[in-house]
Amino acid sequence: MDKIKPLREKIDHLDLEILSLLAKRRKIAKQIGKIKKRDFRAVIDKNRELEAIKTRIKKAKELKIPKKLVSGLFKLIFTDSRQIQKKMIHALTKTAKIDKI
Repeated sequence: MDKIKPLREKIDHLDLEILSLLAKRRKIAKQIGKIKKRDFRAVIDKNRELEAIKTRIKKAKELKIPKKLVSGLFKLIFTDSRQIQKKMIHALTKTAKIDKI
């Protein structure tokens, strides 16, 4: 029997969980974009991102996950969140302009 196959199946399952969590995170980022638009707040919050990276790296260290992996991963995630928020703000701005016509 192939001993790798069941382990790969476990990895596949975990990968699907990660994707599901990313999808949930993206929905929340969209909600944040709506609030930022309403409150005239900037999309980028460098202080928040730096603090978040620090806490993720600290947790990663406890879990023995390389700092470089976590830092790179969350930079990608934050970039995605900013893009989602920018699109949301743009869409809401466009809708507001149409409503005024």
